[in-house]
Amino acid sequence: MRTELQTLVDHTLEHAFLSTEYFAEEVTFCPLRGTARTITVKIDQSAETQLTPTGGEEEVDRLEVLVRRDPTHEQGGIDRPIVGDSILRGTARDPDQRPYLYQPGETEDAGELAWRLTFVRARRFSQGAAQ
Repeated sequence: MRTELQTLVDHTLEHAFLSTEYFAEEVTFCPLRGTARTITVKIDQSAETQLTPTGGEEEVDRLEVLVRRDPTHEQGGIDRPIVGDSILRGTARDPDQRPYLYQPGETEDAGELAWRLTFVRARRFSQGAAQ
């Protein structure tokens, strides 16, 4: 017999897990192979320096994206990210509107329903200041 707590936990995981009322946002997921679609994710943003293939350094904006694994869920999801997949944030959060590209090799499980994926893009510099 199911307890009230089990029912509440299941409801929370299914409906409030990634709520735009609580820190989540809608982004456009643009798979390399497929059609762009809106998904709901939670994003932690940071900046870092990465090495380039030529041995130099490049500053990048880094997004750690908590997303459902099930693309058929009402909030959308990403089941198998590949190199070339990207996301676009809404213009209110990101006026730049350049895509963030999936960074393979930095995927982390976040339970059965979701995972954390990393997306990056090179930072722009204008008059000596990072944008």
